[in-house]
Amino acid sequence: ESSGLSAQYNSLDDTAPQIPGLEYQSEISPQHASLFRIFRYDQGVDLVEVILRDSSSGSDLYENPVVKYLIAPEDAELMAGIEKEAVVIRKPVTNVFLASEGAEKLLQKENLTSAFDKTDAGSYDDWDLKSLLKGGTDLIIEDGKILSEDQKEAFDKNVNSSLQMNVPMFIDRSEDEGSE
Repeated sequence: ESSGLSAQYNSLDDTAPQIPGLEYQSEISPQHASLFRIFRYDQGVDLVEVILRDSSSGSDLYENPVVKYLIAPEDAELMAGIEKEAVVIRKPVTNVFLASEGAEKLLQKENLTSAFDKTDAGSYDDWDLKSLLKGGTDLIIEDGKILSEDQKEAFDKNVNSSLQMNVPMFIDRSEDEGSE
């Protein structure tokens, strides 16, 4: 069942998708970035679109060429079923597994790592599930390296683990951008 999110999944949206119950506010236009877009809505909700691949390989959210991440405050009311069309990340996050070195460097550079506890749970291609659960992890920031063809098995395993633990996985593509 569709929640009504009017978005495409084959490429980044040119205009902000309509999200029932939310009013579009603005777009954040990052300079020098081509692999993502950020749309802001009322109630402190952001829609982040990230290009993962050139073509679709299945029906799961993480198998689409573009993944939609809906980042929303814990108390924001979202349309029922939206989690079937977008990966929902509730904020604030308190325990993060940073499997992406690029994301970790960026967060350290911007002095943002003090906003959460870092869960030590292995590497991008070999998660320690017991540590993720024991650490109360509420967000995984995965490295874009997991998208390479030789990592398909690890990627599928990580997606399944993320879904089973009900912990959203954000795939960081910053190291794949053309410039710093």
